[in-house]
Amino acid sequence: MSVSDIIHLWLKDTNEKLDLSNQSLTKWPQKLRGKAKLIIKIDLFNNELKSIPGLPECIEIDFSHNLVTKIVKLPKCIILTGYHNKLKSLPVVPKVEILDVSNNEIKTLKKMPNLEIMDVSNNNITTLKDIYPKLKQISYFGNPLEYIPQFKSTVIVIDEETVVEEVVEEVEEVVEEVEEVEEVEEVVEEVVEEVVEEVEEEVEEVVEEVEEEVEEVEEVEEETVGDEVVEEMVGDENEVSSKINIWLENTEEKLDLSGLGLTEWPMELKENELLIKDLDLFNNDLKNIPDLLECLELDCSHNIITKIGKLPKCISLTCYQNKLKILPLLPEIEILDASSNKIKKLGNMSNLRILDISNNNLRTINISKYPNLEQISFFRNKLKNIPEIDESIKIIEEISIEDEEKEVVEELSKELLVPIVSEEIETDELPKEEETEAEE
Repeated sequence: MSVSDIIHLWLKDTNEKLDLSNQSLTKWPQKLRGKAKLIIKIDLFNNELKSIPGLPECIEIDFSHNLVTKIVKLPKCIILTGYHNKLKSLPVVPKVEILDVSNNEIKTLKKMPNLEIMDVSNNNITTLKDIYPKLKQISYFGNPLEYIPQFKSTVIVIDEETVVEEVVEEVEEVVEEVEEVEEVEEVVEEVVEEVVEEVEEEVEEVVEEVEEEVEEVEEVEEETVGDEVVEEMVGDENEVSSKINIWLENTEEKLDLSGLGLTEWPMELKENELLIKDLDLFNNDLKNIPDLLECLELDCSHNIITKIGKLPKCISLTCYQNKLKILPLLPEIEILDASSNKIKKLGNMSNLRILDISNNNLRTINISKYPNLEQISFFRNKLKNIPEIDESIKIIEEISIEDEEKEVVEELSKELLVPIVSEEIETDELPKEEETEAEE
């Protein structure tokens, strides 16, 4: 708001204080000329004024932090605040009760019979007498006094140390307020994070529910397949039975049931689960894996698995591309690939050496749970912070399709170049006579 606007509003009720602080005033405002008698309270703090005109009705004035060298009479002023100026003297202020003209260039003071509180610190006063009968408090440090003035015992003298202490207390209060604000901000941030996490989790749950409903619809559609598909499934079942029967002759071998379109756990295995030590179920449509108490190695990747039973002896588990939200307890596991699932948390695995948990829903990874870890891949998760990983642990980062294609091209180039180079070497080593005959 401009100075003119402020004065215009004030003229509607001149009993209010006229606030012209921080307006960069260098001269008395033109709109106030002829209106001095209307001013009762005025604030001129922090401007660049050099003089204050006579204000016959003013009872309260603050012109601190200006360049004032002269004040005209203030016959009715009760509160006068004018610290940090260039005053060398004060006018007669017969009714003043509170006076702060610290940090000026004042040399002498006049009688002020009603004065109760006075701050004349940091001026050029050489003598100071007790000529203020109602004085209750005074501050006069920072003056070139010829002698220490004597006041009544009832007068409180504010020295420099007291002022410093007050300033320190004010600063401490401000610091405390700032700290409280910071604490409140931290609490707000934590609450916001928690709310965001909850919302994200709810969204994920809704998405998962939708996906499950879509799957159910797809399953219903699959159940209505034609006779040809049914015949094909019967063929697969026969192949499953055949493979299981062959494996039962030597259960120490791997049981390979990969790519057979399994949707349920085979009946032939229900009584033989304790015999399974190495099982490959890659690329089927299984939803669950039962307890395999003796299994050492399991590959159930590329299924739609949501739950895996107990695997107390499993050393190697490969279960990427499923719908797992949690993993079973794996006390003996050394190699784990559970990438591309929906896993949110990992348990303790003290023997784990190689871990691929990329493309999941993890928010935190505590590497200290895996003291024997040698290699890890954790890209594409929802981590709040990047885990601190020891330099000895190899981190496998995401590889783009372009990078893979380059590697394949380089390998093929090497394979193709080797026989060509060897032929050139053999040709170079031929005797000169043979070369001549060959030319003829």
